[in-house]
Amino acid sequence: MPSLEGLDAPDAILSTARYDPPLSSLDKNSLTQPPSAPSPYGLLAYHHDRLVQAAAAFAWTSAAQSLEGEQGLIRLRRRLDQAVSRWQTQNADKSDQPLRVSLPTRMLGDEASYSVRWCTLPQLRILVSPTSADDDLITVQAFACNPITPISNFFNLALANPTTLNALSSSSTFTYIPVRLDPARTSPSLLTQYKTTARDHYLASRERAGLGRDYNKPDEVLLFNQDDQVMEGSLSNVAFYRDGAWVTPHDEAGGLNGVMRRWLLEQGRWKQGMILRGQVSRGEWVLLSNCLRGCFVGRIES
Repeated sequence: MPSLEGLDAPDAILSTARYDPPLSSLDKNSLTQPPSAPSPYGLLAYHHDRLVQAAAAFAWTSAAQSLEGEQGLIRLRRRLDQAVSRWQTQNADKSDQPLRVSLPTRMLGDEASYSVRWCTLPQLRILVSPTSADDDLITVQAFACNPITPISNFFNLALANPTTLNALSSSSTFTYIPVRLDPARTSPSLLTQYKTTARDHYLASRERAGLGRDYNKPDEVLLFNQDDQVMEGSLSNVAFYRDGAWVTPHDEAGGLNGVMRRWLLEQGRWKQGMILRGQVSRGEWVLLSNCLRGCFVGRIES
């Protein structure tokens, strides 16, 4: 079972979500377990679940108690709404643009707090002290991110298969993410199982793959555990087309159970299985997922 043995605890656990008004009109965005109300935030209920589960896994009791239950979700949604409203007021010419949201839970000394942060380009950060229910302790910043057109592609690209992707690839508008393989192995831990601010293992993987120790390039790199099983990507979960279905590395491989990955599994779009390094072929199509971009296309390059 993954642990933190020999590793420093992260400053924060986080989750990256998308604010995009057209998501409110997509029935798929409400197809959660249990069903969610229409929302401009991509799969917000699952982000809330992820934060509660991660706080418990790291034994951040105060943070977990602050977040858990319907009241925790209501508090989180209220602060996100306020952040978006402020951003729209300050950026009236950009008010119809989507936002990228991250939701970290931070440990500050002996006092826990959770925060919501936008990563890399657009960022939205919400800091909350779980030792108090006072919403005045929450601060938020928000910035714009790139649109998805049409927004239905947030979910619908999961319906693609290699045959349709080969056909689409001849279009001048078709895009995909180049995907590389990490030549080394990464040890599974709580830091790979849950999304945190401790990103060194991802940065090291990107550096080994020739992408630099940063996220300046959109290219992806796949991480492998000590048994040479695919775990996940440095920025996304991944699925491979095997025997007529999209197969994502199983939980036991030690990678992140991403929010979008969870939705794809629950909806039967993906299933779990073991993918070994030797089974990954140069040139094959893969599907990638995260809750900023939804489900999108990648191709193995090395």
